[in-house]
Amino acid sequence: AVLQMAHDTDLFNRWEAGQGLARDLMVKLTRAIQSGHIPESDHALRGYVDALNTTLADASLDPGYKALALGVPTVSEILQHMDTADPLAIYEAAGLLKRAIADGCQAELHALYDAMSISASGAETKFSPGAKSAGYRALKNACLSILSVQGHFEVKALAKAQFETATNMTEELASMMVLLRMLGN
Repeated sequence: AVLQMAHDTDLFNRWEAGQGLARDLMVKLTRAIQSGHIPESDHALRGYVDALNTTLADASLDPGYKALALGVPTVSEILQHMDTADPLAIYEAAGLLKRAIADGCQAELHALYDAMSISASGAETKFSPGAKSAGYRALKNACLSILSVQGHFEVKALAKAQFETATNMTEELASMMVLLRMLGN
């Protein structure tokens, strides 16, 4: 599944493989949290993060696809694969998965954030509702959100600058959500 996530030519199959791996990892992390153990990084988690990094570094892939690939399964999706319902453990597991992504893909996430900031604004700062610009914004905001789980000051500064210079509500809201989440850290 890791190879399929990183290299399948059919993007739906590629995305579905990634979601399946993320779902399996979150279930495993949730069970560890429920049993009182501190989940450790393992081969499957490293493989998932490496495959995601390969996807993010692939210049032939659309930014909108990369933004979707960065998404982790929701609490309700994970609940469907669990015998007992523990939304807080699932939420913690999602945080651990996002932290692993942020740590393992940090350089690529920063590079994409910078590239999407330039691409989204282009030569002018006017908002464009087109699919291409929407993909740039989605990837930029996904990168910012994932990086924010590390709690680094530089990400807080990026979010603040994005909020202050945003030319659309999508970027304003995404940066505001990151800043609010980071207030608790």
